[in-house]
Amino acid sequence: MPTMPNRSLRLVDSPRATSVSFAPPDPVTLGPPGRKPTRAPIAVGPGRAVTAAPDRVRADRGPGVSYPIQPGKVQAPALRDETLARTRLLDWLETKIHSRVIFVIADAGYGKTTLLADFSRRTRLRTIWYRIDEDDRDWVGFLSHLIAAGREHDPEFAPRTTAMLRSLEPGGTTRDDAIAAFVAELPSVAAEGAALIFDDFHLADEVTDVRLIVREIVARAPDRLSIVFASRRQPPVPVSKLRTVGELAELGIGDLRFSDSELEQLFRETYGRPLEPDVLTELARRTEGWAASLTLVQAALRERSPAETRSFIRGLSGARDELHDYLAEEVVGDLPQIHQQFLMRTSILQIVTPELAQVATALTAIEVQSLMLESERLGLLGRRPNRRSTAQRYHPLVREFLEERLRREVGSTGVDDLHISVARWAESTDWRTAAYHFAAAERWPHLQRVLESHVETIVASGAFSAATEFARQLPDGTSSAAVEVVLARQASAIGDFEAVTRHAQLAFELAPTSDVVLGTLVASKFFSGSFEDAADLGRQWATSASSPLQREIAQAFLSIVGASLRDSIDDAIRQCEGLAERAARDGLHHVEGVSWLNAGHARLAAGQFAQAKSSALLAIDALSISSSGAELGAALSLDAAITALGGDLPSARQKFDAALLSVKGGTRTELVSEYAEIEAWLGDADRATQLVAGRPRREVNSSTPLVQILDALLLVRRGNFDLAADVATAIPLDKPTATTGFQSRLRATRALLCALSDRAEAQGESQNAIAFANRQGAQLWRAVAELALGHAQNAMNSAIHGLPEAMSSVLSMGAELIVRNLDRIDEQALAKIRAAASSAPERWRPCLRQEIVRGRIARLSAARLLDVVGEREDISVLRQIAREPRRQAADRKLGRGLARRLAPRVHIEDLGRLTVRSGDLVVEGGEIRRKVLSLLCFLLTRPRWAATREEVMEAMWPNMDPSSAVNSLNQSIYFLRRVFETEYSEETTAGYVHQESDLVWLDRDLIVATSAVCADLVAEYGRSGDPGFAEQLSEAYVGRFALDFAYDEWSADFREWLHVAYLQVIETQIRLDVDNGNYRRGISLARRALEIEPRNEDLELSLLKLLRVAGAHSAAAEQYNRYANVLRSDLGVDPPSRDEV
Repeated sequence: MPTMPNRSLRLVDSPRATSVSFAPPDPVTLGPPGRKPTRAPIAVGPGRAVTAAPDRVRADRGPGVSYPIQPGKVQAPALRDETLARTRLLDWLETKIHSRVIFVIADAGYGKTTLLADFSRRTRLRTIWYRIDEDDRDWVGFLSHLIAAGREHDPEFAPRTTAMLRSLEPGGTTRDDAIAAFVAELPSVAAEGAALIFDDFHLADEVTDVRLIVREIVARAPDRLSIVFASRRQPPVPVSKLRTVGELAELGIGDLRFSDSELEQLFRETYGRPLEPDVLTELARRTEGWAASLTLVQAALRERSPAETRSFIRGLSGARDELHDYLAEEVVGDLPQIHQQFLMRTSILQIVTPELAQVATALTAIEVQSLMLESERLGLLGRRPNRRSTAQRYHPLVREFLEERLRREVGSTGVDDLHISVARWAESTDWRTAAYHFAAAERWPHLQRVLESHVETIVASGAFSAATEFARQLPDGTSSAAVEVVLARQASAIGDFEAVTRHAQLAFELAPTSDVVLGTLVASKFFSGSFEDAADLGRQWATSASSPLQREIAQAFLSIVGASLRDSIDDAIRQCEGLAERAARDGLHHVEGVSWLNAGHARLAAGQFAQAKSSALLAIDALSISSSGAELGAALSLDAAITALGGDLPSARQKFDAALLSVKGGTRTELVSEYAEIEAWLGDADRATQLVAGRPRREVNSSTPLVQILDALLLVRRGNFDLAADVATAIPLDKPTATTGFQSRLRATRALLCALSDRAEAQGESQNAIAFANRQGAQLWRAVAELALGHAQNAMNSAIHGLPEAMSSVLSMGAELIVRNLDRIDEQALAKIRAAASSAPERWRPCLRQEIVRGRIARLSAARLLDVVGEREDISVLRQIAREPRRQAADRKLGRGLARRLAPRVHIEDLGRLTVRSGDLVVEGGEIRRKVLSLLCFLLTRPRWAATREEVMEAMWPNMDPSSAVNSLNQSIYFLRRVFETEYSEETTAGYVHQESDLVWLDRDLIVATSAVCADLVAEYGRSGDPGFAEQLSEAYVGRFALDFAYDEWSADFREWLHVAYLQVIETQIRLDVDNGNYRRGISLARRALEIEPRNEDLELSLLKLLRVAGAHSAAAEQYNRYANVLRSDLGVDPPSRDEV
């Protein structure tokens, strides 16, 4: 509970205010002749009519209606000439209007009524209009107006209900009796379809009678009646079942905002005042697509020149001109004084919460709650961040108007005093609010004090951008260490590491003993690559820090630096994760994110990929909330690297590319280096080289040691092993870096390169690297060193067998070593190698090709592996090896398997008219020679797509002599092969059509036929009864088999069998869906089946029943008409009535 200043407002008794809001005024509804009309308010929203307050008259709307009726409540409002046809929304309504319920929900003034009125004018559907107001408080009046609305279309509507309402007396007609009678009479007004529109439903949605009547209408109304609710909040109507079956349609505030194109069209076509693109952009920004403000802007622009128009829109404000007058007269003017004061005083708040409103108004919590609810009801407050939030805000234009009125009433000094009172209340707990209000009052020393007292929280939470905005408002010459810290952190967020160093040094000169300043200086050294200086300052920071949080951050930093050298990685993980959990509890997102980031790097070095992935995602989540640009880029890079090491290099590349788009400056340089290293270890050497080429070579930052290792790796990829080993050996081991486990990484890399260059010290280097990585807990780099030792000791099988499955990507990291040992690899290890090579083929292809060219003992083994991961260019080389003398039977097929794997799958769409698709190639059946097409379809009807020559010739050429038939068959096979492969070669292409001895067949591994897919689904459904197979069959079966050969005997049996099997599956599943209540799927299956069998009486009836039991009443009515037409036209019988059905 905030501390209250002296009470300045008093809650007074006053009559309930009329419903004033930003909504368009009521339609023109004139009273009896002779009555003086009330003042017509300003029109609001494009197209809403200028109206006056309606009269309450005893309208004679038909026999017996004597309840006082307001005619304007039951008539669609008239539209002004300047009404933009919002085609986007009108088309949506035209499509969705047959849904059972339509919600149109938005704050006031967004054009809900105008849209529905325009739709009512355009549609051929009968629209029954009921505009609700605050007088709708009892069931008698509500039903009376509903009857009057219906009688706008049918003067005799609802006679029984009318009679019941006329004869109300104790012990007579009850509410429930009248509601039941009305619902029973609704079909007469909706026989041809209708939409019942409840406008402004929020004004009565809490009235028990109204809610009951509306719920009954939704539940029991006739099939062809749709119910439309225009409201400021979701109506209390049960719609979950309707949403499930697709009978609920919804339009929200985001849909109703004027889009940029609609805004341009509105001013160009409707208003005849085309605006320049930059002016339209500014108008969209200022109005947020709020329809009510656009009409007022148009009124204000009359008689203005283009230059004046530009100036007016740039200065658009609710504090002056026509918009001010409208808000003053129509929105606020009639409110009680207490409410006006509340609105003005809370207008200084960016976000209106109950607590801040109490401070600004000096009202009690109960009074504030009441006024906030009333303000929301009137549409003055809105835009909650979420449904449960108590925070709200004003539209910017409304806020400007209220602020201006407040300034006129209390003066600038009074406004400043309000800002100061709010700032002082928030100063101890909410630095953003305090800073905003001190800045608004231009209390610069107070603003500086807020930044200085909360700088630790600002840094720890990552609120650099927000704090920077406040810091830049301080007068020039302001000397503050906190300000320099904020500017340094903001510079790091955008990757400007030179600015980081400059501001951090200035902060240190101003406050050398400050914990936060020292931490910022450490970060600046870290970013610039001065790791030894960063480590020295880090130790000073950890020793001198008076803040427990700062001390814990310093200790975590030192654990990471130590783990880059000799210290335990497990200790660094514990330190970082403990800090992350504490920061998460305290809402310190920056510290939380950086700590999870460091923990993720440490777990990666430890070979714990799954845990490292979790840490990276936690870091991304936390850093995305703060303004931590550099660290967020590092977290995204870590996630990409883990993805690559997990075996998904394509996804990793997408993540790296996306991350590069979000960073710049030094951060981008670091990310590029990390990306290039992943490519060097696991991917494409050319891509890695291109990435490195874009990096400033002389720039020194936290990724510099990584680039030194990267240089060595790229030399390896080019086959220069000796020079690579020299480069790696020259990198010092005892220098701290930003990389956890860096010394283990460097030792393992040295061992790998020494082994590749066959140096005498390779075994010793490998053993030392393994021992060091073991002590440190760097299991990833231990695994790399194990490969080097396996080569040095001729024990590669043992090294591969000992590799954990989760770290199988290490095999790709040592691809060159493994390829040189392929002739000595056992089958178990070879299976792991094949899997690794298949996961990273770009990594393995170059070294396999090099091994084949060198002609060493592992040449044949390399060819076998290349047959698994090679490209089309490798087929001819592999075929040459296969033809070499003394090859085993399996090796004589080298290249053929690769050709088949690289061949595009051919998809034959053989239901209906036939089409052949292969990659980008599409061949219609009409483009293929008829006998060739006939051969293809005949084989598709045969078991396993195979037939003997005699079977083919008997079906295709029954009257031809055998030798001629054989010649025709060979020619057809020749041309069919070239349908699939235009450059067919028996030696190097895949071969989709095979002919050996007396047999002809299609390759089922390379060809997919829709008929075969459907046949398989029929079989699967028969075995399992899984409805998923029925759904897949429903989507796949689009017509009868091969209609090009509808009269050929060889196709008839297969065609009829497949069609009957399809119908049997669908009809069986529809019956099950009816029994089990799965109406939505049953409806979908029936509709698709009717597209195939459009005159099937059983399917028509099944669909009708499904729609009825699912509650899709409008659709059921349409389906009944279709079913009735089928019976009349096809069978010549009269259909049963709807009730009989």
